[in-house]
Amino acid sequence: MFKHGHSRDSGESPTYRSWVAMIQRCYDPASTSYESYGQRGITVCDRWRGHDGFENFLADVGERPSLKHSIDRIDNEGHYELSNCKWSTVKEQNRNRRSTRWVDFRGRTMSLAEAIELSGLPEARVKRRLYVYKWPLEDALAA
Repeated sequence: MFKHGHSRDSGESPTYRSWVAMIQRCYDPASTSYESYGQRGITVCDRWRGHDGFENFLADVGERPSLKHSIDRIDNEGHYELSNCKWSTVKEQNRNRRSTRWVDFRGRTMSLAEAIELSGLPEARVKRRLYVYKWPLEDALAA
């Protein structure tokens, strides 16, 4: 048993596995995700690495809220550090990719996917209006 209570005997906790995966994608060239992280220069802060790294990570971001969550960088060009990380669902992370189209809708900046969801319109209709008919965003999101 580790001092942080995340036992190897009963299997590693989801939080511990998330931490290990974060380290691997940044520092292990054999990781399938290394090209998108370590090779791009994305690093993990010193506090979350080394001997007490997991304990510090756990103290800073807490337990993984559910199996639907994983650690997410708020700024995809930034590093893994407390000011740039949070637990997010797959849906939230899919809306925070480098390829995400950001729009201003209803007074705030959000992903196009979120704006479409808030509009209540079918996604295919809005995208057809935007990309086929070349409508302005405001018109494409109007009923």
